[in-house]
Amino acid sequence: MPGTIAIVDDDESYVELTRRYLAYHGFSVWSAVDPAGFTARALEEPPDAVLLDMQMRGGGGPQVIAALRHCRELRNVRVIICSGMPVEQQRAWAEGLANARFLAKPYDTRALKALLEELLPSAAFLALTREVSPAIARCELTHLARTAIDLPRARAQHAAYERALRAAGCDVRRLPADDSMPDAVFIEDAAVVLDELAVIARPGAESRRGEPAEVEKALEGIRPLARVAEPATLDGGDVLVVGRRVFVGLTARTNPEGARALEALLAPHGYAVTGVDVKGCLHLKSAVTAFKDDALLINLSWVDKAPFAGLDLLPVDPSEPSAANVLRVGETVLMPSAYPKTRERLEREWVRPVLVDADELAKAEGAVTCCSLILKR
Repeated sequence: MPGTIAIVDDDESYVELTRRYLAYHGFSVWSAVDPAGFTARALEEPPDAVLLDMQMRGGGGPQVIAALRHCRELRNVRVIICSGMPVEQQRAWAEGLANARFLAKPYDTRALKALLEELLPSAAFLALTREVSPAIARCELTHLARTAIDLPRARAQHAAYERALRAAGCDVRRLPADDSMPDAVFIEDAAVVLDELAVIARPGAESRRGEPAEVEKALEGIRPLARVAEPATLDGGDVLVVGRRVFVGLTARTNPEGARALEALLAPHGYAVTGVDVKGCLHLKSAVTAFKDDALLINLSWVDKAPFAGLDLLPVDPSEPSAANVLRVGETVLMPSAYPKTRERLEREWVRPVLVDADELAKAEGAVTCCSLILKR
């Protein structure tokens, strides 16, 4: 059930106490004190539910309701109207909202939790994401020349990507980044998460060694944790899991010690680990990803087909070498919109991918798998 809750209220004490209560129960929480602040933040980071005070200083509650009614991106957000007025008098404010509930202040927090449980269905997956750092222009680059990254556009594309994850059945939790972590949005590299455990990675780029700490905190209590230690280096983007087979790319970011360390951690759980030589691209998943249980999208110029014996291979269109990176979430396949010829090949395999714009983060050698860690619930 936990998701993202927006509190729209100008009572600072109430907001802080409610934030702490919701955070304790696993929700991500942000707040706003007026309609403009709410709408701007909601379009960037859509909440799953809104706790709305209709009687703020200077008003504002009706404008928030109007935004929820008329903004296509916010139309399905659940609303709990919290007011000191009796519930019967609150109902007129929510006319036209299909997903509205009511609480009279002061209320028992157990009543709030019960309403959230009623409004928010349990997601099949948890997706951990990380905000785009204001320092992304200083990102690590291996195979691309440095070009200017439009930060607001990158953040807008990242927010749209998170919306696509929600539509695919994910509870999205966004972790913070800062100026010291230019590449932190590529959260996949910080860990390898399976049903049985999460392996905290040791990134191959020294500048990224601080990234896994925040991810490890987020995974505590969700999966048993294991870690890769020096001299091993391991990026999550070099690890492709297909059933009980795990392929580990041997790249500038993941060394043979990293592959052996992962094999030692996964063998007790019945996984077979295979090292794969990669050339011409940053990570294994730049060259090959799964779009079905037993079918891979692959660039055969960057990786040999031999390690993937027994699996169906669909080559990317030769004019789109970077198109092999797609993200499968349940029955949904997310794909960058920049590769129409490879998309047509997927559609001939009865896969209709959900397209997302990702060209700004592609300038930092990023793609759709790198921007999330997907966990089955």
